[in-house]
Amino acid sequence: MSEKEFDNNTVILSNRNVIDISGVKTVVSFDDESILVESILGKITIKGENLTISSFNDEIGEFKATGKIHGVIYLSDTKSDGGFFSRLLK
Repeated sequence: MSEKEFDNNTVILSNRNVIDISGVKTVVSFDDESILVESILGKITIKGENLTISSFNDEIGEFKATGKIHGVIYLSDTKSDGGFFSRLLK
């Protein structure tokens, strides 16, 4: 399967209970408290309660979930250099 390319990445949160995201490549994991998706700009975590995936079309990159949404976080794709203690012990 070839790498999916989409034009943009948008996140629309409506009334804290519906989230629409464009530019989603894949759903990495999900349960009723957390959904992790990979978008064209990196991984996105959705935290909340009673979360369900309403729809996901991987051909056009459209994703929709419902539930009580507490937060949306873009995760960094950069690798850590090990932190303070790692640098201290070199």
